[in-house]
Amino acid sequence: MKNITRVLCLTFLCVGAAAQGQTNHFKDRIQKLSQHPTKSNDLSFQAKKAMYPDSIEHYSFDPFKESYESDPGNTSFPSYDVNGNLIENITVFVSNMSSNRKNTYQYDAFGETSESIYYGWSIQDNDWEPKNKSLYYRNDKGADTLEDYYDYNPLTTQWELQSRYGYGLSYGSTNLLESVIFKQYDMQSNDWNSSERIRFIYQGADTEPFEVYLDELDSQGVWQEMIYGSQLAWGLGFNGNINDFEPTIYLIQEWDGMDWLPAEYDSSIVDNGNIIESYSYSYDAISTSFVLDYSRFYQFNSQGEQVYSLDLSWDSGIADTSSIEIDSFIYGSNGERLEHVNARTSFFGGNSMEFKYKEIYYYGNTGLEAKTQLNLQVYPNPVASQGLLYIHSMAAMEQVQLIALDGRIIKEWKTELTTGMSMEGIEHGLYFIRAMDQNGMLYSGRVQVK
Repeated sequence: MKNITRVLCLTFLCVGAAAQGQTNHFKDRIQKLSQHPTKSNDLSFQAKKAMYPDSIEHYSFDPFKESYESDPGNTSFPSYDVNGNLIENITVFVSNMSSNRKNTYQYDAFGETSESIYYGWSIQDNDWEPKNKSLYYRNDKGADTLEDYYDYNPLTTQWELQSRYGYGLSYGSTNLLESVIFKQYDMQSNDWNSSERIRFIYQGADTEPFEVYLDELDSQGVWQEMIYGSQLAWGLGFNGNINDFEPTIYLIQEWDGMDWLPAEYDSSIVDNGNIIESYSYSYDAISTSFVLDYSRFYQFNSQGEQVYSLDLSWDSGIADTSSIEIDSFIYGSNGERLEHVNARTSFFGGNSMEFKYKEIYYYGNTGLEAKTQLNLQVYPNPVASQGLLYIHSMAAMEQVQLIALDGRIIKEWKTELTTGMSMEGIEHGLYFIRAMDQNGMLYSGRVQVK
């Protein structure tokens, strides 16, 4: 529920003076909703038009040396399916092998994540060890209905359920989303608890709601209206999926027990499917007017990737820069991303602090289609440390390399490619395999040595 959580946070965390007494109550409630782990990942490359990387090196900027570190702090090795979905990402930390991690993903018919598993690297077992797992369930419209979060118990080798969140969705006769009830499962009583509900109000034949209510259950189990959103505009569209709930204009009022009191007004400008400006106002009861609190500005490049953002906080009509974030990209001739630099400067108390990192992208093939075709299959996998490893390929290989997680070439073969490659002397663990055929085409894969 990432998008709805973010909007709720914007809506309720910055209320004005008229409802200041209720602010902490809303903070606690929204904080509970926003603690769900995100299902997104920064390797999805939604705007990418061409190639998908085999590896990504991450470099930190040293402010004292005023330069990037000479060696990458970590290297990521992503793998994608034929639809361009990230299905596995291994991150290797050269200086700390125990920090190595692996994430795997599965997707449903809507192209959304249905399962994600996080693994840590066990120095003792020299193998990946499961840590936690998330499962996501959706209805036939693609909307979230259930989220389960598990921890792995190495003693019982079983997944143990830790938390569960449900979303009760109700649709009208025209299949428009009318309400969502947020539910949390009580592991002790084995029962669901519900405390919040969002209702969408439509006008005439409109398919986008023009009003929204957030209700709360009182001590008698009766829903009470607490938040009222009106003047809604949907510059990014509204598809009836609660996950995509992001109005670009809305006025928020809060119920004080007797009357609706204005609290916040938000407005955004959309260009080419992206928000390029946003403004957040809170209501001042003394002047009986809305006062600008925050504004944010964005810029996007021709690839659709954000390259600049500026955050401003306002006090009595005077702007104070909160943060500036600049992203720069270098692309290859096929549209592939070669380099990404992120620089963020935060300002506080008259001081500033800069955070900066750089990513370098490497490609072994000529695109996603080629990558799926040039996936190297080896057998047996896992292979015994004293056994023989074979390559399953129609192409004749000229060279094969066995590469450790830290990038070291452990072994290289130019012969024995058909009779089997000996694993003698190879320590247990996970390795990358790289191969080149007689036509110079590159292949890559992974093998577990046990």
